[in-house]
Amino acid sequence: MINRILVALDGSEAADRALDFALDLAEKYSADVSLLSVVPPLIVPRAPHVGAPMSLPVTAGEYVRKLKASHEKVLSEALKKAKRV
Repeated sequence: MINRILVALDGSEAADRALDFALDLAEKYSADVSLLSVVPPLIVPRAPHVGAPMSLPVTAGEYVRKLKASHEKVLSEALKKAKRV
């Protein structure tokens, strides 16, 4: 019997379909659903040579803020969908 279902969300269409499938299963088996927001790794470009200055398109703080806002939105939309079921 299925008691718990873990769904990884990244804002993609595939993850959204996985959530739909998980919610259907959860309803059928009276299971709990846990949502996990996943983040792609941050890849920092290497400097062309040792001692060369590196420039990033955004600061680390700005990157974290944008990432957090994006994933809060993904989780919020998933929660809304789950409450409608």
